[in-house]
Amino acid sequence: MRALDWLVRVYGSRLYDNKSKGDYTSVKSDATRIIELSKATLTIARQLKIRKYEASALWYMGTAYGELKEYQKAIEALQEAASIARTIKDLDSESSVLTSLNNIYSDQGDNRKELEVKLRLLEIYREKKDKFYEAVSLISLGYAYIAINEFQKAVEAYQQAIAAARQVEIGKLAATSQDFALSVEYRALNGLSLAFKGLGQIDKAVDFAQQALKYAQTIRKPDLEAEALLRLSFLYTNGIKDFPKGILFSEKALTIARQIKAPNLEAEALEALSFAYNKQGNQQKALESANQLLEIAKRLENSTLELDALRKLSDIYENQGNYKQVLELAQQQLTLVQKAKLGIYETSALTNLSKGYRLTGDTTKAVETAKQAITLAKQQNSPAKEAIALLELSQAYKLRGEYDLGIETAQSALRLSQTKQNFEVEVAATAVISGIYEALGEYQKVIAVAEPALKLSQKIDNRIYSAEFLGYLGSAYTILGDYTKAKDLLDQSLKIAKELKNPNLELSALNTLGRYYRQIKDYQKALSVSEESLKIAKLLDNPPLLVDPQNTLGSIYNDLGDYNKANEFYQQALITLEKLNNREDKGVVLLNLASISFAQGEPQKTVEFSQEALTLFQQVKSPRLEAFAYQILSLGYGELGNDAKAMESAQNFLTFSRKVQNPVFEKSALSNLASLHRKFGSKDEAISNYNAALAIAGENAYIYAGLARVYQDKNDINQAIKFYQKSIGGLKKVRANIQGLPPQLQTSFLQATIDFDKFKISDIYRQLAVLLLKQGRVEESLQVRQLAGIQELREEMGQTTNIVLSETEKKIIAQYGSLIAFEQKLEGCKKSRCSELKQLQTVQDEISNQYNTKINKLAMELRDRFAQDNKGFFDPELGGKIREIVESQPSTVFISPIVYDNSIWLIWASEGGVRKAWEIKNVSEEELRQAVEDFRTSLARSFTPVNQVQEKGKKLYDWLIKPLEGELRKNKIQNLVFALDRQVRYVPMSALYDGEKYLVERYNVSVVPSAALVDMKEKLPPGTQNVSVLGLGLTNAVPGFDPLPNVQTELDQIVRKSTTDSKGIFPGKEFLNQAFNFDTLRNNLRGNQILHIATHGEFVSNSADASYVVLGTGKKLPIPEITNLSDLYYVHLVVLSACETAVGKKGQDGVEINSISSKFLSQGTKAVIASLWFVNDESTSLLMQNFYGNLAKSTSQKHITKAEALHQAQLSLLSSGKNPQENDFSHPYYWAPFILIGNGL
Repeated sequence: MRALDWLVRVYGSRLYDNKSKGDYTSVKSDATRIIELSKATLTIARQLKIRKYEASALWYMGTAYGELKEYQKAIEALQEAASIARTIKDLDSESSVLTSLNNIYSDQGDNRKELEVKLRLLEIYREKKDKFYEAVSLISLGYAYIAINEFQKAVEAYQQAIAAARQVEIGKLAATSQDFALSVEYRALNGLSLAFKGLGQIDKAVDFAQQALKYAQTIRKPDLEAEALLRLSFLYTNGIKDFPKGILFSEKALTIARQIKAPNLEAEALEALSFAYNKQGNQQKALESANQLLEIAKRLENSTLELDALRKLSDIYENQGNYKQVLELAQQQLTLVQKAKLGIYETSALTNLSKGYRLTGDTTKAVETAKQAITLAKQQNSPAKEAIALLELSQAYKLRGEYDLGIETAQSALRLSQTKQNFEVEVAATAVISGIYEALGEYQKVIAVAEPALKLSQKIDNRIYSAEFLGYLGSAYTILGDYTKAKDLLDQSLKIAKELKNPNLELSALNTLGRYYRQIKDYQKALSVSEESLKIAKLLDNPPLLVDPQNTLGSIYNDLGDYNKANEFYQQALITLEKLNNREDKGVVLLNLASISFAQGEPQKTVEFSQEALTLFQQVKSPRLEAFAYQILSLGYGELGNDAKAMESAQNFLTFSRKVQNPVFEKSALSNLASLHRKFGSKDEAISNYNAALAIAGENAYIYAGLARVYQDKNDINQAIKFYQKSIGGLKKVRANIQGLPPQLQTSFLQATIDFDKFKISDIYRQLAVLLLKQGRVEESLQVRQLAGIQELREEMGQTTNIVLSETEKKIIAQYGSLIAFEQKLEGCKKSRCSELKQLQTVQDEISNQYNTKINKLAMELRDRFAQDNKGFFDPELGGKIREIVESQPSTVFISPIVYDNSIWLIWASEGGVRKAWEIKNVSEEELRQAVEDFRTSLARSFTPVNQVQEKGKKLYDWLIKPLEGELRKNKIQNLVFALDRQVRYVPMSALYDGEKYLVERYNVSVVPSAALVDMKEKLPPGTQNVSVLGLGLTNAVPGFDPLPNVQTELDQIVRKSTTDSKGIFPGKEFLNQAFNFDTLRNNLRGNQILHIATHGEFVSNSADASYVVLGTGKKLPIPEITNLSDLYYVHLVVLSACETAVGKKGQDGVEINSISSKFLSQGTKAVIASLWFVNDESTSLLMQNFYGNLAKSTSQKHITKAEALHQAQLSLLSSGKNPQENDFSHPYYWAPFILIGNGL
């Protein structure tokens, strides 16, 4: 018997080893053998009446049955073993048996039985005065309380566990227990995080999760560190909605899991990563992670993991709108649960299956399956699962139009959540109930449901939820006309948003408050609030957020009779409405007029045209068009603020749609209802109706766009991104899905009903790019920034078309001293094929893979947007263009400062291909604009004391250069190439001051308008024999402009007009005054590598078309006419030596500077030198002579670049004035305005 018992223990030990390794095939084999041996042992023990061995044999037998999922046999054996142990007062045996029994109840989902066992275990360990196991038991008890939603009891249990754990003398424990004892306090901290999350106290949940992480790092347990990271990932993803942080924590956990080769932990990390990516809206990444999880689960034969993977895949496909796949995966989940006997998960599987039926439109099966889930949840005594199933049933009833049943069912879920203090389920239930009451127009009941939720959020001090509920209630009271209560609630919401310094929350509160003031016709306050809201939206640099305040302002101006402002963006569409003749076509035209009138803010005309169209459609017996007339009519009433008539008209269209069982019409009707609810501020109801529309098969492009707008109103940026991406993908299919309608109606109607705001498809990409940047997905921002730069130029020309380093960066800097040094090491290694090459490339891959993946994804998303652009100005190879710039000459760094929100992002690249983005926080756009204006003002006045100029330049240097100072100086960087953004374009970077020297004293400086517009393949030929200059100038006074007497000297010193000319530097031609006309310019370009224009000129803010240079005749040459100079293709360098641009005031972004230079660059010119302001005629002449003199010194052996030549010329002025006999041009006023744009070689 002892031999059999020993053998059973050997197999038991082996089973647990295999289980820890994830070898579930061996686990099953071991369990089968243990049962055979245990039965033999049990027979002998009973014959000999040795109760201790009898209990032991039953224990091992029950545990083995549990591993084989034969739960009933396991429970019977373990209960008998526990009874024997209790009879013989063997506390050790009883605790071991109860632990196994607890595991069985856990697998079955029998939470109450599990709790009973845990309480008995706690009694045993306290009776034994075993503090170690008392602490362990308390932790287990805490999880049991969480499972039944008794979160406060869980908190108490974990707090007791920590107290007990700190009394444990770990050194006195058995060696096998010491390691686990170290982790007890960690597990209690993690449990506290879970409990406070259940109570809705997210801040405390995060705090304890961070304490758990710190503790795990302290005791050097990588597996626990990974677990803590995953806990933080869940909190940031599901609680705080900070998806980038959720992804970051998951990736860190995944790295650790793979390093320590822990497949189960790796699976958990992949699950968390998939969840975060899905919430973020990155379905491709989410699918990749979920499929990896599924592969691991199948390899390990772990049914629970496999179920998790199927759930994740289902969630992703739901977000994609692939409801057929959602249903198939739900069916697979249920099959797996039943086959693997995973009773604990069967309720959830049934609930998910009900959702699958609902999403695919089978409401009968959805209801039946949800009821099965509810019944099972009750049997398992799981109120949380019951509440979730009830909410799914409520959604199914709602989809069937059975609102009373939907409310009753959701209220049952609400009561359950309140009884068990499950705040998350309570919020979900409140949202569902509010949505149904809003659909019925019963706003008093919305208030009755939302007010308790508000009180609870205030009780648990969740201020974000409080602000949102205050906004919902304020909107409801506004619609009901109880303005006193509405004002009080909305003021509270705004106060919280400002105290939290949450601009998105503040924007939402102001939007709602603006609608309130408009509703009570207090237009002055409505304008004030809405304009403040618009200002915040602009500061956020997020075009989608502009729409709501602009829409409110448009409605206000319409109410005030200012139709020009109200109709500003809607005039172009009127042209198409005059072309149709017969009655049916006339009706279509009238509907178009109605739609356009709605878009133009003329709702009364919308109603009039729609009613006239309706009469015509009734005459020609076209019920489909009648229905659409009601649809447009609802828009008119909606814009008038007549929600009753708007809803009545919309319901007429919905009734017709259901009468004829036309799913396309029904989708459109539900979408329109959702759009109306959004218009009236009922955001939850809007989401509910949009989701109901999505549940019907068909194209979802405009529904997704509507959802994106709602989530923008709710400041849920991640959801907005997800739905914009879906909208883009579905736009091509719209017409195919409504082929039965006239083409005119297909076009005008669909475009007219995009969420009340006339969004263009072309706007979506810009909005998406800004939202991505706002989210902090900075790896993508360089490509988007370069694209945005070109887009700004095209629009300007009227062609509408505090640094945190990653762990990898820290390691690189620790080993190599700087990131650039690492890149240089890698480049050198590539050339010599050194032994470290593979290792260095692996490190580079770590910091490049994510960047490249996102760029490829972005390129795919933007391809449709720019497919018709003949220049293809979004090029996924822009990264290659940047690399071309930094590798065109040694020691070069590319820097692009991006201004948005309250930050400046410094995106930079250097030789080797590594690109980085560092954030300088707490610099508002207004603060930066003011600093630029102060600096430019001081520079543009030669009498400003130099120390004041330097002080203002130092401020900008600290923001724009100082964060990179270490990298630049450690690696002896010589050349800086800037791609400037917004106000920074007005800054002459050479004049920035570091406290000791100007930037020009340390580096050659040049600027590019966009990497895509720069050709770095060609250098200016060396010397003077291969370069000739076309010199054009104005010396005389002409109307509106003073004379430039030094231009004659300037050109004479530059251009050598004949072989006997001893003054000029480069051979060429010179034309002054009347000889300098457009024909002279056009006819003399070919054959000259440099075009030098010394004349007046101005870069006009906000309009490149108004910018000009003055010809020698006194006539202004508009910049757009440069495109007529086709021979600019042969000119390498254009110099504009006397132009100027005013410093940008509010609303000016310096685009005019880039747009003018880009005119030359797009014609083939490689570089442009221009001045930011007009300076002393004599100093300009001297600087230009020095510049050309420096260029002339270039040889084939020692090439002098244009940037270096300008650099030395500026230094020559900076060092002037030391000799009393020479003029002093050292003030930055004289040398700073000259900037080199484009190819600096």
